[in-house]
Amino acid sequence: MFLIHNALNALKWSVFGEIASRTIGPVIFLVLARLLGPEDFGVAAAATVIISFSQLFSDAGLAKALIQRQDHVDECANVAFWINVSISLATTAILLIAAPVISALFSDNRITPVLRVMSMLLPMAALSSVHIALFQKRLNFKPLFWVRLITTSVPGLVSLYIAMLNASYWALVAGALAGQLAQTVLIWKLSRWRPHWAFDFRLSLKLWSFGKWILLEGLLGWFYIWADSFLIGIFLSTKELGFYQTGNMFVLLIFSLLMSPIQPIIFSAFSQIRDESFIRTALLQVQKLQFLITLPIGIGLFVLQSELNDFVFNVEWNGIGIVIGILGLMHGLSWLMGSNTEAFKALNRPDVFAKIMLIGLTYYLPAYLFALNYGLVVFLWVRISLFILSQVLHFLALSRVMKIHPLQVFENIKVVLASACLYVPLYFILVLQLPSSDSSWVAGAKLSTYAVIVSPFVYFVMQKYFKRYRNYGTLKNEQL
Repeated sequence: MFLIHNALNALKWSVFGEIASRTIGPVIFLVLARLLGPEDFGVAAAATVIISFSQLFSDAGLAKALIQRQDHVDECANVAFWINVSISLATTAILLIAAPVISALFSDNRITPVLRVMSMLLPMAALSSVHIALFQKRLNFKPLFWVRLITTSVPGLVSLYIAMLNASYWALVAGALAGQLAQTVLIWKLSRWRPHWAFDFRLSLKLWSFGKWILLEGLLGWFYIWADSFLIGIFLSTKELGFYQTGNMFVLLIFSLLMSPIQPIIFSAFSQIRDESFIRTALLQVQKLQFLITLPIGIGLFVLQSELNDFVFNVEWNGIGIVIGILGLMHGLSWLMGSNTEAFKALNRPDVFAKIMLIGLTYYLPAYLFALNYGLVVFLWVRISLFILSQVLHFLALSRVMKIHPLQVFENIKVVLASACLYVPLYFILVLQLPSSDSSWVAGAKLSTYAVIVSPFVYFVMQKYFKRYRNYGTLKNEQL
């Protein structure tokens, strides 16, 4: 019960942090999209792709390994800190030298100075990664709430100010640097933990035994998350990369607002449970709750892609709607399996998700390269097709490792699927009553209609979910 109480308290502050950051973020993002064009976002995205890859090595999976450790926590934190800082400095030096070569891959010389400046993000992030991991390990998310609130406001305001001075993509670069610097300073101010001049080689090997799988998962995850943007920037153009990355960012902002608070708490809570049957039951409940939230959003983004293009973006962004629609539907479906990896890690099987991604990589990259010959739209349809194919591997892993049969998953979410079969046709019936027009007010009316129709269905299913959860909690307390 103590663990459940701490987890719920952590969830409260994590949710507050995400709501604050994700409410400010989208507003600033939408204003920036009207001040800057697709090419500006494309140049910044190209550099971000490389920085995100480099950050994997700066952390090396040690932060997650630290959360999982139950003994010698302070000593392990010290080891992780010095490893992270050393690797980040080495990686920054490599990027400063290799920036011209990397920009040549994108056929855009503007990327060279941007990448060199953004490489400073690596050591700044390394200075705070262990402190953040310690807060998460102790389920102490209240300090992280204030960090998220402030470090979302600072980069946004900096980017807006510089964008209004007509500084193009440098506005996005300055915002990223300001946000990371603010995070590092605040984390050090709020955390009592400090590194000391010592290094335990034996503990570093123990951390690495767990962290190597997290690093491998991160590397493979990078290919799933960023390889598409990387290849679009190389084989298409910086402008199309701007369309793709901005559309994807818009989708992620929506899902992150609702789902990001849950993930760090799930792993932190699962890591303190050793009862496999309890983890199995909890995972099924988490799957249902997540899918209940994300499926209507994913369907809505797909159905309302044209309306979102007209209502949210300006004429310069015409064509981003199809990106939002297809990627939105894909992300909405993906959250059904979104917490599996946290359950695997809690059972000390961090290798499972890494192996799934490694297998998927064998067909993702060839398909990407093939699809890019036919343009961005074909690439998007191939992308979601590959995602659907990859779900077979996730179901197989659930069956083998967690002993959860695929039929159990579908039985668990059948009411969510049934609801979708009702509210989607109902939306199309009602929207036929609206006038046929490309005006913003009609687009807004369609968006509002969908939200009004979906809300009662989600509320009804969620009421049943929480009623069952309360009953299960009462039974569990009686057993204890």
